[in-house]
Amino acid sequence: MVEMTSHERFKRTYEHKEADRVPMLGSPWGTTIARWRSEGMPEDVSFTDYFGLDTTAGVGGDISPQYKSEVLEETDDYIIRKDGWGTTSKDWKHTASTPHWIDRTIVDRESWEHAKARMVMSRDRIGWDSLKSNYKSWREKGVWITGGLWFGFDVTHARVVGTE
Repeated sequence: MVEMTSHERFKRTYEHKEADRVPMLGSPWGTTIARWRSEGMPEDVSFTDYFGLDTTAGVGGDISPQYKSEVLEETDDYIIRKDGWGTTSKDWKHTASTPHWIDRTIVDRESWEHAKARMVMSRDRIGWDSLKSNYKSWREKGVWITGGLWFGFDVTHARVVGTE
């Protein structure tokens, strides 16, 4: 079988048809890519091409309560910020790790109801400009195009209400 593009491979997989192989994705942290480069992965090659993974691109939507995002403190080593979910976190600049969760806006039923009222999906919450700008080239390159909303365990537990 001739090697397929990522688009062809995903499409056939979702159609329950035979593809040249199973689609494969990866999303390593930046420090992982830096290590791979120090171990010989060329600077001018993406990790997806280097390891023969599939290429995806897409557009997402913001379903957060859209609280004001702001940097509260920044040093040479870390940054403390408040995000659109109302969560305050500390992230290290020179190493990859999950954030250190410091504080949350959603702490009880009343604050959840307030947040929920702000989580109304609308067209302006979707990255249409990126899709319009890139769609043609993504299709020409055989990229699998996705659409997604960032929500799930990581958001609802770790970010919004905590894991205690």
